[in-house]
Amino acid sequence: MNPLRDFLVPLAATLGIAGLTAQTHATALADHPAPSEPPATPEGLATAGFDWRVPLHTMESDPLGGEYGLWAGGPDYKASFHDGFEFVPVLGPDAPRNLPVRWRTASVRAGAAELWDPATVEGAADSDWRYVYRSGAVAEVYDLRADGVEQSFVVRGPLDPSGDLVVRGSLLTELEADIVHGAVGFALRDTEGRAVVHYGRAVAIDAAGRTGDVVTRVDAGGVVELRVDAGWLDGAAWPVTIDPLIGNMVVSPTSYAPPQGPDLVRNDVSNEIWLQLSRDISATDRDAFGLILDDGFRFRRYGFTDITTSWSSWEGRVTFVGGANRWALAILRDFPSTSTTKVRVYLHDSGSAIAQNSGDLAYLTAPTGNHSSPSIGGVPAYSIGDRVAVALVTDGNADLDVYTVGVMIDTARVLTPDRPLRYPGEPVTQDDIRPSISRFADPANGIRWRLVWQAWVPGVDRWMLGVANVFSDGSSGNYFLNHAGMPTDEHVLYPHCANFGGRTGVLWTSTPALGFRYNGPYGSRVQFATFSHTGRYDQPVLESRRVLLSSSASRLTTRSFGGRCLDVDDDTRTHFVGTFYDGSRPVMQVFKMGGDGAPLESHVLSCGSFPGGQGTVCFDDDHPGFVIAWSDTSNAQNTVRMARIDPRAASFGSYASGCRGVVRGGHGPTLVNRPPYKGSTDYHVALQSGVAGALAVVILGANTATIPLPGAASSCVLRLAPEIVEGLGIADATGGVIGRLPIPSAVGDFDTRVQFVQLDPLGALTASDAALLRIR
Repeated sequence: MNPLRDFLVPLAATLGIAGLTAQTHATALADHPAPSEPPATPEGLATAGFDWRVPLHTMESDPLGGEYGLWAGGPDYKASFHDGFEFVPVLGPDAPRNLPVRWRTASVRAGAAELWDPATVEGAADSDWRYVYRSGAVAEVYDLRADGVEQSFVVRGPLDPSGDLVVRGSLLTELEADIVHGAVGFALRDTEGRAVVHYGRAVAIDAAGRTGDVVTRVDAGGVVELRVDAGWLDGAAWPVTIDPLIGNMVVSPTSYAPPQGPDLVRNDVSNEIWLQLSRDISATDRDAFGLILDDGFRFRRYGFTDITTSWSSWEGRVTFVGGANRWALAILRDFPSTSTTKVRVYLHDSGSAIAQNSGDLAYLTAPTGNHSSPSIGGVPAYSIGDRVAVALVTDGNADLDVYTVGVMIDTARVLTPDRPLRYPGEPVTQDDIRPSISRFADPANGIRWRLVWQAWVPGVDRWMLGVANVFSDGSSGNYFLNHAGMPTDEHVLYPHCANFGGRTGVLWTSTPALGFRYNGPYGSRVQFATFSHTGRYDQPVLESRRVLLSSSASRLTTRSFGGRCLDVDDDTRTHFVGTFYDGSRPVMQVFKMGGDGAPLESHVLSCGSFPGGQGTVCFDDDHPGFVIAWSDTSNAQNTVRMARIDPRAASFGSYASGCRGVVRGGHGPTLVNRPPYKGSTDYHVALQSGVAGALAVVILGANTATIPLPGAASSCVLRLAPEIVEGLGIADATGGVIGRLPIPSAVGDFDTRVQFVQLDPLGALTASDAALLRIR
């Protein structure tokens, strides 16, 4: 006995419908080609709202780098105060090294009286933006401004009126100061005569606001003298302040520090976005910044800053850990004193009111060798799990190896410090590089992350795609290289992955095998593939592979790295958005793909030449949509740009109120009530509040015709025409009926109707309300 057939055949006869299951909605809809040229820039384009001002802060010492110090910064400088005042101008990646300027006060005299005793100087922060050194009646004050550091000497009085007030100090720097004498400021210049730092014209101000000239004298040895005339002091209201400004100057048109390597993640608990960036202060000094923004991209506070000159920090990758309600950041530090690079994991409490550096650091001293290419995976908000998985590359063996490491979030304890990723039979000399771990573990399959990497296989002589699972203790398994259906004559470069609900998407650039070991960042094609994986230990199965962008073999112009350049929509459970840089234009490109891998829409974003275009993406389930961030060097601001890629217009509406039963729709069996979108492979419709004990079938169609149902209430009509009718499922209505409704990517915009028809125990036909699905 076939209950479905026994139900559908009489229903078809009653309605006069022939060939009930001969045609489906998928075959009836015309194919729609993928977009060839991206449309205009998406709505919501904005500049991240911050000015690079970093308040006074410190951080715990590093086992390899020593003390962090006390630091603050501005758009074009940073300054330290732990060992006297030091001003470090931002010179950009073209400068071979930093050119700091240190100030040391030698004397403050009023006539014959010495007011400054270096042996008694004490320093303290008066606020996040002011640091003061005090000795006797003198305060040496530093105010941190956007345009520089305002240095001032505040002298309590009254003083001996018989002499001038004179401040003497030394500028300790390899820069050469202009020799001046007068009420002027001066510049400090590099060996080519270019002005690097400006010491502003000093002004004397008394307590009543009266101003007077300060004569500045600088000699060839960098000794500075600031002199206030005794005649002006005679009528002064005390205290008196001597006030110059120290600021950075433009060295050359190429001297800038554009933001690089962006990464971001959204915290669904506090509804905030963590944007991770780095800047080149010089070619040998990189700083890292973790900014916490609201959903309007407005700056709230720093979650992390690493701007010391004791080491460099960059390649920050960030995630969130739902079970611990903490952010987690993997950062690469370079220690010049030991010529080593190591990964550190920084943890920060969600919603913490502390501006920055409130968390713990896990020091990944193992594995041996220098580290590179960190990647980190966490746990979605409101999910169980208090660990992160970290992937990195080391050069500690005869080859380059990918290692996976587990870290406990509550204790910052490293679980597996020395575990190389090796698939069965892998040659010891094989290089494994550029790992990318999924931002979040897949909640449908326990605590498990997906990892992809670039593997050089001896004998094959090409870079291949590696895929593996990573578990909560940092162990890995279920490896494969280049699945069946992958190209066999190409180098796979810079793969990135995202996964949810048993599906993994992988984005990479590729280039034809060139006859040599090509290891550059550019490719000639951008490709995207989806893999399915259900069981905890099952190997993934290739579902689809698409070429999103292709150029001639000689035009190696696209690169997919930057931050985390692929993410998945965990509402639809299938949609992906990826970003990559196209150096031939140059622009950053954004593609949105359906669960079947087909491109649905694309965008071109202005970014300028590299490092402009380094992009990153994360999903925001509250709006919903994807947030894009990228560095933009197309103008003088060299800023960070952000935008939202929102789903195409869609709706889910109900009709025929008063019917017996309600149609609901959503993505996944949990029926999160979201509209349908093209490319949704996991969309479901459900009957709620059906007739007790009735059998029900969900059918759909693309027409608005009304067909009366015999025995049903007059308002409960069948809203489906006979052209397209499909049986999706049957069950006891008391438990609800759920039907799965895959929506292909390659369709045009269309409307369809979904309705449940029920056969009650007495044999009467009734209908639920009809739902209009507008799919765009």
